[in-house]
Order: sequence, then structure tokens, then C-alpha cells
Amino acid sequence: MFYKLIETKRNQWINSAECPVKELIRYIEQKGKMRDAQIESIKTYLFLKLKYKNQALWQLFYNGCFNNLNLDDVPLRSETRRYLQEHPEAAALYEYAIMPDDNGGMIAAKVAAEIESNPRNIDYLTVFRKIFYDVDYADYLFSIPMGAGKTYLMAAFIYINLYFSINEPQNPLFAHNFIVLAPSGLKSSIVPSLKDIRNFDPSWVIPEPSASQLKRLIKFEILEESSTSKGSTQAHNPNVQKINLYQPIDDLFGLVAITNAEKVILDRIDHDTQPRLWSREELLKDEMANELRNLIGTIPNLCIMIDEVHHASEEQQLRKVVNDWTKKSTFNSCIGFSGTPNIMGRPDRIKVTSDVEISNRQLSNVVTYYPLLSAIGNFLKTPIVRHANDSLEGIIDNALREFIEIYGRQTYNDGTLPKLAIFSPDIVTLEESTYPIVRNIVTKYGYNPDDVILKYYGTGNKKYHIPPESKLKFSALDMPTSKIRFILLVQIGKEGWNCRSLASVVLPVKTKSSQNRVLQTSCRCLREVTDASGETALIWMNNENAKILNQQLVAEQNITLQEFGSKNKSASRVINRFSRMEKVGNPCISFIQLNLKTDITEITGKSDIDCRLRDIEPSQSVDSIVYTANFAGKTIRADILDNSSKEIPCSFFKWINIIAKESLGTLPISELLNHKSPLADIFSRISVVRDNITYLKYEFDHPAIRSMVRKAFSSIRSFSIREEFVPTSASLLNIVPPPPALNDGNQIFYPDDKEVEDIIQRDNTPAPDIDLEIQQALELLRKKGFYAPKYNADENRVLNRTYQYLPYHFDSKLEQNYFVKTILNGILPGNPSLEAYFNGDDTLTDFCVKCYDNEYDGQYKYVGLYYPDFVILQRDDTGKISRAVIVETKGTGFAQAFEAKRRYMETRFKELNDNFEFLFLSESLSDEQRSETTLKTIKNFFKI
Repeated sequence: MFYKLIETKRNQWINSAECPVKELIRYIEQKGKMRDAQIESIKTYLFLKLKYKNQALWQLFYNGCFNNLNLDDVPLRSETRRYLQEHPEAAALYEYAIMPDDNGGMIAAKVAAEIESNPRNIDYLTVFRKIFYDVDYADYLFSIPMGAGKTYLMAAFIYINLYFSINEPQNPLFAHNFIVLAPSGLKSSIVPSLKDIRNFDPSWVIPEPSASQLKRLIKFEILEESSTSKGSTQAHNPNVQKINLYQPIDDLFGLVAITNAEKVILDRIDHDTQPRLWSREELLKDEMANELRNLIGTIPNLCIMIDEVHHASEEQQLRKVVNDWTKKSTFNSCIGFSGTPNIMGRPDRIKVTSDVEISNRQLSNVVTYYPLLSAIGNFLKTPIVRHANDSLEGIIDNALREFIEIYGRQTYNDGTLPKLAIFSPDIVTLEESTYPIVRNIVTKYGYNPDDVILKYYGTGNKKYHIPPESKLKFSALDMPTSKIRFILLVQIGKEGWNCRSLASVVLPVKTKSSQNRVLQTSCRCLREVTDASGETALIWMNNENAKILNQQLVAEQNITLQEFGSKNKSASRVINRFSRMEKVGNPCISFIQLNLKTDITEITGKSDIDCRLRDIEPSQSVDSIVYTANFAGKTIRADILDNSSKEIPCSFFKWINIIAKESLGTLPISELLNHKSPLADIFSRISVVRDNITYLKYEFDHPAIRSMVRKAFSSIRSFSIREEFVPTSASLLNIVPPPPALNDGNQIFYPDDKEVEDIIQRDNTPAPDIDLEIQQALELLRKKGFYAPKYNADENRVLNRTYQYLPYHFDSKLEQNYFVKTILNGILPGNPSLEAYFNGDDTLTDFCVKCYDNEYDGQYKYVGLYYPDFVILQRDDTGKISRAVIVETKGTGFAQAFEAKRRYMETRFKELNDNFEFLFLSESLSDEQRSETTLKTIKNFFKI
């Protein structure tokens, strides 16, 4: 949030007479080549460099450089106000503490209270140093989303520095040389992207003829070769030799060295083995690592740029190297670039006093933040997101067909062809599963597979290798001459890959890296080609990856990205949501959850496998269901697909090999072939030969058939179900603050914006004593359409027993009407011991019940999770929730599907939780009948 304070002062400076770069900024804006996210970053960069001389952020805030608060307008004790006026560092911390957070409250209310009561009790210098990582140099982070052009922004900063350096060569504010670092784990994708810096046109930010002159002065070096020759007994580091070509180093000007962080660190920092114990090879590596680091540290007026700094921030080795460089008199500044302003992991906690601390979930050195949501439709394509309950083969098949239907005949205005990328988990899957499916489908659509398919996965393995020309084809994908339409990848391109003509991404399976890369990989296809406002992108994935995607959007961007594909972005409106958990006493519900455990007992071993195989009756396939959904997991549409075109070429021996492979090593091919005759009979029934090629028939469920084959080789086992009773505690709000939502005009949010603002304001303002006559006058003003604050004490007491967050997002008018008429205006005003909360938004609550059904065979079977619509509760004398009524409102068309869960809640759940009651209310009842039934239930259950 510190960036907001910086931005306010920056705007004042740019609009003032003292700003020396007004004309330069006007030139950049009129040139029209830089995006608004880049221009905002350039403004901030020039402001901090020219106005505040590259000072460390802690020093700027400690000196009160960004103070905007008029202390005379703040209700403070006179002693406190005088202290803050005399101590800008105290005023700066206070202004930060009282800033509104995403929750509608203060960022650090306890810090503000401590300053108000005892401002002398805080060591402000230590606090600010800790907030800004205790560094004594310019350490600025620019957070702009993928596709905004971080690489070109780096180039703009480079040329701006050189432009001013030419005019003032002795001025230490301006860097003369630059090193761009990528974090260690991303060398395969980010470093190639950073090479685009050399292609940047400096006339976009610097007028001619200066731009062309600077272009000729710059020297680019990519430090990426291996460190030394094999078998060499001397440390010959080619990266060092590249830099040494520019001796004398003291006079070096215009060097831009681009490298991976690994080339600087080389795992030689803080080596925990004693040097005397190292081998000669180890000693040579250490000598080379030190040689390169030391040489970089001598480069004059050096600016360090760290790309994807949210990765590098956890790399303590890299931070140590950078800190060592900054101690040299030749150092200029450190600039970071990231797609997210948030800390990945635990928040930073800074002690203010022994009892008070600041908890910061954002990187505090962010000086510019441009949210992802603002980029969609601006300079990023609008995504269409699909996820399905299907196999790898099914998802790839559906994704390819939809891509060809939408983009198959399209050519972008720059002459490039739309492309689709499929990310496979490993090379074997790509070669043996993904590639045959893709080749078969594109052939049916009339493409030549050899012309339109590109496989790319680096060095390969013992069995599979890519052709030598693949790397060249991969680098030329964004050229009009490229005929590639389908790109098959393994561990390449998930981050830092810049391919504007990429129109679709497919993530068919969850991989080990999914947890960290689903958002980044999904966004690969969002870069605009010519005009993002009219361009779309198609994203396909399985349900697991869709869930991870939503989690990452919440964690990294504070949003759940709603449906953009079929909605006009300008018609949608962002709904800010606020937590009131502290206000309503953090309702946390405890209950007993039933879990079913399966015990397996072996009855007999393997017996008569041939007989079991002959008894197999091939099962018919189940229709694939494809869901069109938003990133928050809300299903918009479900379609049953036609599978008639999904026949896959497969020989008998390949089928046998698949069965063995899926057994995970428990069923070797040799054992399968011992029973070749019955297996061949099964294969003949599920396959067909056309034009001398054998295909698997689409009407059969082939994964199920292969499973039946493997079961025939297994021992016969019995299964018994064992019940476990698990004490469970669940919060009614699991994300604090709740992320914003998007309302396209068809969503039901309650209450409206004005009411939400009024409630939040009342939460933060003590209610004064207002007599009845004034209250009536204020109510009259409200009825006439004028705004008037509400000070009704009775109404406040009701609001303190509902709304754990604001506003609620109802799925139906039935839910809204029940909440407003029965709960808000019915139950709560007359029953001060009761509280009531909406729980139906499954993206925001932990309270859900595992439901089971034993209607048919007496054995409980899992039927899914149930998220109750409403919870009406009562607390005991200690404030703990003691009794609760779960209320479910259900439309007539949905009642039948809910029947199994209803049976469980009305029977077994109540048996396990005698302090709970369950109430089912159908849409067929009138509003009055639902209210009467509810009142009767709570009176009987709560004894009121």
C-alpha cells in the first residue's frame, strides 16, 4: 500500500512547475508506443530519481517525503497532533496505518491507536528500516502484469538513464551500465525473452536524434555459455572474458549484460564445505564464480535489474550478492519487476512495540502496481475458460476441435496465424499420448501434421529427441512465415515465453509444477497481437488445474477472474467486498464430520485368469461433459460432447503396452502375453479395421475395459466400511479480506454499494447518542433521496449479528428474499440472542458437510459436499457457538438432485450433532409460509 502514498506525491510533482521532465513525459504519451502501465512506471521512476535522488525508501518515508495527511483534520489529542507535526517520521507511519485496506478498515489499526495514545513509544527509524528490508540503496519494485511489457520497460529505463548520463556524465544519479538478472529456476524461458531488450526502439521514449545515437552506443552481452572447457585445469570463464573485452572497466559506458542469476551465484555462496576439502574441480568452479561476481562489482555506475523478483526475493544467495555489489562506490540502484505485488507465503511481520506489529502481505518496496484485471481487454486478450471432467485424451481432443472451429480460418492483422500450445507433464506422455491424438485430429481437418505441429522440449531423453530445426521454428513462431499451428511442450514456455500469436493454452493434467505455474501458464496466450479489445484466447484444463488457477488468482492478484469471454468488459462492474469477522465475533462452527474408511481383506489369490478375462463384458462409454466456467469455479454452461469422431489408432500390442503401463509396474507385458488368446478376443470386440489401420471403437469406455483386464489378474478381495467421527471446526469466511467480484448485471449482490459503505462507516465510527426527533428527520431525508447517516442503535445491534462479510452474493432471488424478509427483518430484530449468516458462496466459506446416502443397499456411500445456504446460531455464556439451525432454500427444479443430501442432513448428521437442526424450505412455499416455518423451528429448537 506504500505505493499509493508515493503515487499521490508523484502526481502532484508532475503537475507542478518544478517538474523538469514534463516535456519528456508528454513526448512519450504522444508517441503512443508505450502502454499505460509502462508510462505510469516511468513517471514514478523519474519522480524517485530526479525529485528524491535515488534515496532508499526507508529514508524517504522516515523523512516524511510522501506525507499527505492534514493533521488538523484528524481528531487527535493536542499533544499527539503537535508531536506528529514536529516529527514527520511519526506522521508518515500514522498516515500509512490509517489508510483503508481491502477490508474497509485500517491497514494497521493497532499501530494507529498506539501512535494516538503514545507516539513517543515507537522507534520509527528501526520500524521503517525493517519495513523496507534494511537496505541503504534505491530498491524499487515495479509490479505490472504479464503482457504489459516488463522487458520493454527495462529497456526504457536503460535508455532514459543513458540519455541523462550523456548530458550529465558526472551525475551519480544516472546509471551508465546495466546487468539484468533472471532468478535461477527460470533460465530456460526468461533469458531468451530478455534478449528482446536489444530490439527495443529508443525513439519511443527519447526524441531523435538522441535515440539513434544512444542505440549505437549500447553494447549487449548475453552471459549464458558454459563456464569452462571440459578437462581444463585453469579457470577460463567465458562470461568474464566477454566483460573484459571492454577494458578499461573504469571507462565502460552503455553495457547491458543479460544473464541468469545462476551464472552469478553458481551455488558457490556460503558453501558449507571447507575449501581445503574441495576437489580441484570444485576449487576451479569457486574461483570462476568469485571472478565473475567481483568483476561485475567493479562496473561503474551499475544498475541491477531483477526480472520476476517475486521468485528472486526468496533466493537469499542472490540477495547477498546484490547487497555486496551495493557496497561498492560504483553502484547506482536496484530495480525489480514482478507480475504480483503480494508476498508468496507468510506475510512480513514488523514489530512496532513489544505488543504491536505490522502484518504486511504486499512487498513493501512496490512503487508502482498495475492490476491484472485492468489489463484484460486493454492490452491482454479476453480469456474463454473451459474445464472438464475428462481424461488427458478427452481434454486435448475437445480443445483442438474448438480451437480449429474458432481460429482455424483466422489470420491476425500482422500476418501471423493463431496457435495452440499443449503442455504435457513429460516427454513420454507427449510422444506416446499427446502427439498421436493431435496428429490424428489435425489430419482429419485437412492439415499436414508435419507442417503444422511443433514438438519442443529441449535435450530430450534416451528414446526421444526433437529435430535440430525445432529450436529455430520455436523462435520464429511470431513471424508471418511460420505455418505452425499446434505446439507441444514439456517444461518450456510456462513463464517468460513471449508469443503474441498464441491464442490457446491446454493444461490437460495436473503436474508437480502445477501448484506454482497454472496462472503463469494460462496467461501465455493473453498477449495482444494488434488490439486486445477485440481479441480472445481459449484456455482448456482439467478440474484440478482450474481449482489451482482460482487459488492463485486470489493469492497473487486479489481477484477471482469472472467470465470475460461472452461479456462486454465495459458492462461489468467490480464489486469490492469487506470482512466483518471481528465485528461479528469471528463465527466458527464446530461439528462432528462422518468419514468412511475402507478396510480391505484378501479372500483368495489369483485364480483362473483366462476364465475371468472371457467373462469381461466391454462397457459402453460415458458422455464427456464440458463445463464453461469462470476462474472462480462457477459453472456457466455444461455440454455433452459427441464422441463419434474420437476413434484412436491402436494395435493389439500397443493396447497391451498401455494396460501394462497403467498398472504402474504391477503387471508386466510378459504376464499379459501368457493370456494372449482371451485378450485378443476382447480386443477384437472393441476395435475395428479400416484401410488396414486398427481403431478403438468410440462407443466403448476403454479406460474402464483396461481396468477390468487388470482386475482379472488381481486377487479377490473383500471390502468393509468403517466409520470415523472427526471433530471439525469451520470458519464462515476463509479468505480475509474477501477478493473483489465482478458483476455483469446478472449477479445478485446484497446489500447495494451505498448500504455497504454505510455499514462499514458505522463499523469504524462510534455511534453518537441521537434523539428520536433527529432520527426521524434523517429518515425523511433518506426517503426523499438524500444521503443521511444512520445512527439507529437497534439497527446496529441487528447488523452486529449478521454479515460476516459484505456484500453477500446470492445465487437466486429465493435466497435474497428469504434473507431480507425472514432473517434480516423477521428473526434478528426480535431475537437478540440469535445470529444468522449466509454460507452459500462456496468460494468464501469452510463450512461444508460430507454427505452420505444408504437409501438403496443399507451401505453408506459418499454423495458429495454440502454447503448450507444459511446458518442461524446461538452462543453460550463464553461466546462459543453452542446451537445452530442449518437452513436450505431450494428451487423446485433442484429439489430432486438434493434429495440424498437432505436425507443425510435430516437423519445421520443430526444424530451425530444433536446441537444442530436442519430446515428445508422449498420454493413452492410462499414467503409467509417460509417465515412461519422458520420462526416455529427456531422457537422449538432454541427454546425462545
